[in-house]
Amino acid sequence: MQIATPIRYKKDDVANFIYNSQKIEGCTLDLEQTKRAMYDYKSFIADWYGVDPNLSLTDVIETHQYYCTMVAILLHDSKHEFNMDMINDWHFNTFSKTKSDIAGVWRICDVGTYNLSGEFVPYMSHRIISFAMKGLEEFIRENAPSKKRKNAVDILTYCFKIHSMFEGIHPYADGNGRVGRLLMNYFLIKYNYKMFDIKFEWRDEYFNSLERGRFHEWAKSRYVM
Repeated sequence: MQIATPIRYKKDDVANFIYNSQKIEGCTLDLEQTKRAMYDYKSFIADWYGVDPNLSLTDVIETHQYYCTMVAILLHDSKHEFNMDMINDWHFNTFSKTKSDIAGVWRICDVGTYNLSGEFVPYMSHRIISFAMKGLEEFIRENAPSKKRKNAVDILTYCFKIHSMFEGIHPYADGNGRVGRLLMNYFLIKYNYKMFDIKFEWRDEYFNSLERGRFHEWAKSRYVM
């Protein structure tokens, strides 16, 4: 089934965002395969699954679901007041068909990642995720741009800091990057700004900016108005 992309956002812009966001997390699909997975994934699977041994069924399904989630944000969610349940909904909608045991549920174990130097860096304990997410919710509410200070720097800093804070919390066992980039773009779209497509080739500098707590500065240098 094809899902229409809102006219305000060019199909290629949305496709590039989905492609890059997925690729950053190790997705094996190229851009053309990403577009097929987005718009007509059932026929894509029928045509290619079992023919191309390098094709990942999980990648195809998650790409399609991620696209559906992004369209829901563009068409519906960005027009409504934000609430924290939206984040769990986006995670569930993206991963319920491939990771049903963790979809839309905060992690109950501790996780970490390897930084660019090869060192293992643990994320915050799962025991304080609830507290940290309340802090994020408070930041979103108390720092929301108002008509009195609606300038580009304030709004961009606000959106980019939300992303940085969310990634620092890392509330899910998997899928935090993809959902975090949806969260950031939800607020950019809500305030009538262009989507921020973090390119795959920027992956190392993107991760480095998050690790060093300088994402909002790096993002502003990369974001094109």
